[in-house]
Amino acid sequence: MRARLQNRWENIQASLWFIPTMFVVAALVLSSVLLEVDAVVQVRASGLVRWLVSGTADAARGVLAVIAGSLITAISIAFSITIVAIQQTSAQFSPRVLRTFTADRGNQLVLGAYMGTFIYALLVMRQIRDSIDDASSFVPALSLTTALIFALICLGLLIYFIHHISQLLQVSVIIDHVHRELIQELDQLYPTGMDKGLIDAEPVMGHPEQFIHEAQPRYLHSTREGFLRSVDDHTLVKGSDGAATWILIQTQVGDYVPYHGVLAIIAPDATLDENQLDQLREAFVLDIDRTIHQDPLFGIRQLVDIALKALSPAINDPTTAEYCLSHLGDTLGRLCRRPFPSNERIGVRGGTRYIFSRPTWEQFVEAAFAQIRRQAADNFHVTTYLVRVLQELAHCLPPGERGAAIQRELDGIRYVLDRGQFSPVDTATLRPLVEEAEAALRRTATPAVLQA
Repeated sequence: MRARLQNRWENIQASLWFIPTMFVVAALVLSSVLLEVDAVVQVRASGLVRWLVSGTADAARGVLAVIAGSLITAISIAFSITIVAIQQTSAQFSPRVLRTFTADRGNQLVLGAYMGTFIYALLVMRQIRDSIDDASSFVPALSLTTALIFALICLGLLIYFIHHISQLLQVSVIIDHVHRELIQELDQLYPTGMDKGLIDAEPVMGHPEQFIHEAQPRYLHSTREGFLRSVDDHTLVKGSDGAATWILIQTQVGDYVPYHGVLAIIAPDATLDENQLDQLREAFVLDIDRTIHQDPLFGIRQLVDIALKALSPAINDPTTAEYCLSHLGDTLGRLCRRPFPSNERIGVRGGTRYIFSRPTWEQFVEAAFAQIRRQAADNFHVTTYLVRVLQELAHCLPPGERGAAIQRELDGIRYVLDRGQFSPVDTATLRPLVEEAEAALRRTATPAVLQA
């Protein structure tokens, strides 16, 4: 339940309507409070009222009408610019980065300030009255002054909004935003891993495939479809710890789960009934799209998509692809020396062994570079840049077997060179760079990797 609530909260925060709605509610509350204060001030401190506003009720009503009319125009323009920016971002970069754009706090705050001020001006204007018969006129001086202050703030926000949108449409800003969000998620996941009721366990049970071939294992099928956003450890442990010898979480965060797809494989000795299985399904949060939460491969997917779009004939922007390669190299350079948490966990109370499917170092490297390498097979400059990124990454690797994944990418580049994809001059320039990167790998690889 907690994971589902967190998922809904993330969706709400990433929407364009939540912050403006909060501003509208704040405008309702503030206008009511200030109007009550104005009613008291007008009776007890008429001098202060004359100092704040010296016009008539018609003049105050006209000022508020101008503010409201101007803001509704500004709101329509702001929404139009936002929609155009979203369309351009989707077409030029990647549809996967739209969530980054809609979740931007700057856009949400500007739209919220405009809508809140518009509602505030309308609510104050309807309380202004002229002197009729025995009823005295009422010009809410404090509320009117506050509306003028809000109008000046909105004017400044208009300039900020235009500047902010122009910044957001720069590819370097988009790449940097995705990169920082990805690094933040990696810092949380590695090496801390999962929590709440689970402790690390050594992977003594072998490969996950062996569990599928055991005698009549039980399968936990999904009753919905969508991308697996996250796995709620607390719900998982609460509903199954001690009820089975082991549970294999076959689906990896970020994978698409079809209706009746397999979420988990449960040991044959499990004592879970259908009600408990339904509770266990609640640990798996599915939604219509992926997010970077618990899914760092999606952050890499975003950067790779931007690079692939830039390398397409329609865009033809190799420099953007090189920007993406730089950030991908930095991401894997930060990750390469971190220990990956164990895929196997043990429940604290019942001793059930949970085997999770998580991305390996090889999957990170392949997701970051393989598609770009294939797309740039006929682009000498991007391929050269990729080799240099791989070489820098080879220098960052700790001693061990992680260099094998980098070597596979270099082998792919060697295959392109052997096919004569580039001119003899370009090939003669690129081949020594590949050899330098391989030499850097040999200095960090174990003897077993060298023999392989």
